[in-house]
Amino acid sequence: MKIDPIIKKALEEIPVPYTVFKSRDHYFIQVEGHPRIIVAGNHQKAKWHEVRGTVKHIQRLVRSISGGGNDIST
Repeated sequence: MKIDPIIKKALEEIPVPYTVFKSRDHYFIQVEGHPRIIVAGNHQKAKWHEVRGTVKHIQRLVRSISGGGNDIST
């Protein structure tokens, strides 16, 4: 598993504990009561649009946990 440094930095912003688990060729994080988010794969390097999308999902998760209003499902 190789998590991009930008994604690692975004994961540090999550204010609650989360679980990392593997499902075939991908790694996900799971926060209780929220959908899982893919954070890595078994490949060498993630494409920029994948990294950007993952960071946006993490930011939406943090806002929903903090009570910022935006729902994680969008």
